[in-house]
Amino acid sequence: MKSKEDVSTLTTAQHQRLKELKQKDVRALFTIQQALTGQIFSKIIGANIAKVAWNTLQEEFEGSIKVCIVRFQTLRRDIENIKIKDSETIQDY
Repeated sequence: MKSKEDVSTLTTAQHQRLKELKQKDVRALFTIQQALTGQIFSKIIGANIAKVAWNTLQEEFEGSIKVCIVRFQTLRRDIENIKIKDSETIQDY
């Protein structure tokens, strides 16, 4: 897409396509906003396009790739360290 200054040079078809894309984005952002509780909504209130809102939520709930890797490694270590204690029965374990 072109910058706001270049909008005047768009053809009629391009203006129509830009309008359609903006409408889709507004609907997507509205749908995301409607699906959230007030506390979570406050995290994306500043988002003016759906992609920004989505990325904010993704970062909040999934974390960055590094955070995901650390979580995975922690869980893997926890699983590997699960051992039955001498004082435990099979049922307790």
